[in-house]
Amino acid sequence: MPYPFCVKEVAQMTFSDAGKDRANDLLKYAIGVLRGENMKSSPAGRVHVALIIMEELEDLGAWWQKKILNSWLRRAQRGDFHG
Repeated sequence: MPYPFCVKEVAQMTFSDAGKDRANDLLKYAIGVLRGENMKSSPAGRVHVALIIMEELEDLGAWWQKKILNSWLRRAQRGDFHG
């Protein structure tokens, strides 16, 4: 699969651009996990995977994405996606 941009463009991207894109992709994936779209697991297992992703967001310094994922985690723990 070809990359959506060439190597020269990647070299010109700042770390924050690449980090933000990665953080947004992780957030999207984690929300899908919590909703049961990206994996088949028990609700507790999905929460566990989302917590691991939250640590990754923290390592990236993606405070906003971590905050949004935290609210989705609370919804999952409340049982909003178990139906």
